[in-house]
Amino acid sequence: MDNIGRINFSVTFVGYFSYLAILGIGGYSVRNGSALRDDKKKITKFVSEVFTINVVATLIAYIFMFVLLLISSKLREYILLIMIISISIAFSTLGVGWVLSIFEDYLYITVRSILFNLISLVLMFLLVKDEEDIYLYAALSVLSNVGMGLLNWFRVKRYVDIRLTKVPNLKRHLLPIFTIFVSDMAILIYVSSDITMLGYMTSDYITGLYSFSTKIYSGLKTLLGALIIVSIPRLSYYWGKNKDLYYATLDKIFKSMISFMVPMAVGLIMVSKEVIYVLGGKEYGGARNSLILLCVAILFCELSYIYTQCILMPMHKEKWVMWITVVSALINIGLNLYLIPRWGQIGAAVTTILAEAIVYLTSKFMVRKEITIANNLGVILKTMIGCCGIILVCYICGKSIGNILLRMIVSIIFSIIVYFVIELVLDNSAIKAIMSSLYLKIRSN
Repeated sequence: MDNIGRINFSVTFVGYFSYLAILGIGGYSVRNGSALRDDKKKITKFVSEVFTINVVATLIAYIFMFVLLLISSKLREYILLIMIISISIAFSTLGVGWVLSIFEDYLYITVRSILFNLISLVLMFLLVKDEEDIYLYAALSVLSNVGMGLLNWFRVKRYVDIRLTKVPNLKRHLLPIFTIFVSDMAILIYVSSDITMLGYMTSDYITGLYSFSTKIYSGLKTLLGALIIVSIPRLSYYWGKNKDLYYATLDKIFKSMISFMVPMAVGLIMVSKEVIYVLGGKEYGGARNSLILLCVAILFCELSYIYTQCILMPMHKEKWVMWITVVSALINIGLNLYLIPRWGQIGAAVTTILAEAIVYLTSKFMVRKEITIANNLGVILKTMIGCCGIILVCYICGKSIGNILLRMIVSIIFSIIVYFVIELVLDNSAIKAIMSSLYLKIRSN
């Protein structure tokens, strides 16, 4: 458990410098590059300039990281782990994944991610025998980033002739990139500062427990976020070209997020014990309460993501996003300083909920005059009725099935079936659209 805490502390530490390396290039390039992708000359110039800035930022990030490793005695205890994990920074820069997002090459991105993460996972099962193989585990954890970075570099060549440029046009790019970077760093702080502060203020054991629950939380958040990420380039394009299509797409995203986000969070809460025991073992049972709280944070997180990335960013309101997230991060740090010494991992989870809620409510307030998302009370009510079905299924399974693994599998399968049946009966438009799309694809094949 102590080594798990060391791994997660090191990953979190490197994460700060990873954000420094990427700056705000991801969000900036997707938003601005989407409008240029039909012009080969303009998009090549844009990508090359932004890539050059990315390379310089990566070098600066490594310099700062090495300086901190040299001057901090606490960090020197983790130096080899940090050095291994930091390899991912260089290959993320080389991978220029944001170029693929500009061209909406999501099929390749999905297949590539599944393939390399699967390879990494299989190697971990085969080679990592116990917690003492900590450095081997760290190396395998960055293997997927290395592979994806190398593969991306060659994939991007089919879209643009990317290269370093002597004049990266800093005047045009740097201010909006830096503004988005500040926002991203603020988000990283209120998402990851809890692990960092737990590492300094509590034990590696407590940090390991909370890190385990955040891994599950992050996995679900990433899965839900994928529904939004694939729509951002299209929304950015529509905002400048066709407002009607923009509003229609935004409404579909909101309905889809409600219809999938709420039941997934409710379902994870209901099977939280089983998930923890199956994925980590009984020694991680203490992570259950923090996982349940983080499921609540998911709701606010994804809603805030819609408002910041799907509304404010296409509107070029990155300064608003920056101030919203900076204030939330400062509040989060202050609450962590007060709550972690008193409540430990529970305090860290509570501050995450509050930080995500602040971003959501503030961003919603900021755009109230420009954009009003259609009244989706009907979808919300239908979703809540479907969630009652999930709760009932999980309760019955919990009372009637003794084996933990079997109980988790049966609960998940029948919860999905019951939820979809209820939503189809209630005529949930978002669920019907998904089912119709799947039916047409199956029929066409």
